[in-house]
Amino acid sequence: MEKTLYITTAIPYVNGTPHIGNALDYLLADIWTRYQMQNGRAVRFSVGTDEHGNKIAANAAAAGVSVRFAVAGFGQLSTQVGTGFDALLCVGTSLPH
Repeated sequence: MEKTLYITTAIPYVNGTPHIGNALDYLLADIWTRYQMQNGRAVRFSVGTDEHGNKIAANAAAAGVSVRFAVAGFGQLSTQVGTGFDALLCVGTSLPH
């Protein structure tokens, strides 16, 4: 039985607007995932975000929105740049900042 290859990206700290540097991680990992799949490998590709911290809470408060709303764009970034993934993992907290 063939071993599954697990591919992931660094989780960006989402204290601002998604930018090309964030997309680059997703794109490179997606290219590697597709290459491996074309060569018959079993592959799992996961991406994620780090949604916890004072800067994130401060930026959300300054914008007058919730932290969840302020970081929502990062969850959509992978889809917007045309990459596919098996899992989206968001690291955050339910406690007040």
